[in-house]
Amino acid sequence: MTAKPSIFRGLFCNFDTKKIAMETAELKINLINRIKNLEEPRIIKELQRLLDFELDKDVFELNEEQKKRIVEAKYDEGLSEEQANQEIEKWLKNNLK
Repeated sequence: MTAKPSIFRGLFCNFDTKKIAMETAELKINLINRIKNLEEPRIIKELQRLLDFELDKDVFELNEEQKKRIVEAKYDEGLSEEQANQEIEKWLKNNLK
């Protein structure tokens, strides 16, 4: 195995592409084996959702409210801990009935 020098984010580092590929292959085999043994439908569905998201190549479209919030966030100084806790409590009251 040969290590190849690389510049990553301005830092010099060595990495071994064969080792990385092998580790990735081993991880995939490990995951496949673990998934085969799963019995909990909730976990299987969550894994499917995660994989669907990862493989989705469509462009994510923001709605107007999301776009507005992004613009506001650029200039927002954030919330104090107290304000954040109040907003969380309000959300919980309204959404967990």
